[in-house]
Amino acid sequence: MTRARRGPGRPLLLNPERQARIVEAVSLGADRATTAGHAGVHRATLLGWLARGAAAPRVDDQVGDDGEPVSGSGAGPAVDAADQPYVELHDAVTRAEAARDLRDLNTIHQAAAAGDWRAAEANLRMRHSGSGRYSPKAELSVNHGLQAADAGLKTLLEQLVAPREEP
Repeated sequence: MTRARRGPGRPLLLNPERQARIVEAVSLGADRATTAGHAGVHRATLLGWLARGAAAPRVDDQVGDDGEPVSGSGAGPAVDAADQPYVELHDAVTRAEAARDLRDLNTIHQAAAAGDWRAAEANLRMRHSGSGRYSPKAELSVNHGLQAADAGLKTLLEQLVAPREEP
C-alpha cells in the first residue's frame, strides 16, 4: 500500500498499519463495528473506505470510443491514485473474507464428514440459503440423524413437520 498524500494537508488516516489491523480483524470473523474499533476508526469511516474502494472506476471497467474495453498495462486494472489506498483495502478485505469463509467451510465439512449432524445442518443451510430448497423436513431429518425407513416413524415425522390446524 502506498502512503498517498492529498496535497499539502495531513496524511491519509488509512495507512498500511491500519489496513493490516482491519484485515486481521476481518480474517478472524469480526463484524464491521469490531473491525473498525480494532483499527481505531469509526464504523462509518471504515464503511466509507470500503464503499469508495468498491466504487472506484478501474480501467477494466471502462470502454473506449470503439466500444471495446480499455486495456491496462497488464499489471492489473489501473485506478486513480487518490482511490488506490481504498481499492487496496477493499481488495484485501475481500480476499480475507473469502479465505475466512473457506477455512470455516472446511471446518464444517470435516465435522460433517465425521458424523456431526449439526455441521451437516450448517452445511445444508449455507448451501441452500436463499434458494428455498432447504425445508423443515430436511432439517428434521438432519437434526436427528433419522432415516425414515420405518413407516411408523415416517408418519410421525410428517405429523411433526406438518402445519398445525387451529381447532
